[in-house]
Amino acid sequence: MQYKRETAFRYTFEEPISALFRIENINGNAVTTSAGEAKIIDISTEGIKLTSELNIPETDKSIHLVISFELNEQEMNFKGIIVWKKKNHAINDYGVNLMIEENAKKELIEQLKIYSKKVKGNIN
Repeated sequence: MQYKRETAFRYTFEEPISALFRIENINGNAVTTSAGEAKIIDISTEGIKLTSELNIPETDKSIHLVISFELNEQEMNFKGIIVWKKKNHAINDYGVNLMIEENAKKELIEQLKIYSKKVKGNIN
C-alpha cells in the first residue's frame, strides 16, 4: 500500500454522527437558511463526507456551509464548501472541503484520537 504524505488523515465513523448544517453563502451572496440534519460518515482536517435527506440542488454553484456537531461532548463548528454530490435514492451524499485554521485542525485531530480510543475501548 502506498501512502501519500500530503493526503490528510481521514477517520471513518463506525456509526455516523449527527450534525446540523446551514447554507451561509451561494456564489458569494450571503443567504440565511434554517439548519438541516445530516450524518457525518467520515472526516479529516481537509474535509467531511455528509449524508442527508435534504437535497441541495445547485451544487454547480459555490455553496458555503456551516457544519455543527458534537464530538466527545465538545461542540465543533466548521465552515466548508460543497465540492461534490452523489444521489443515492432518497439520501444525498456531499463532499465538503473544510476551511479551518491550523489550531482548529489540531483540536479536531486531538478529539478524533480521544473518540477513537473510546470506541475501541467501548468507554462511555
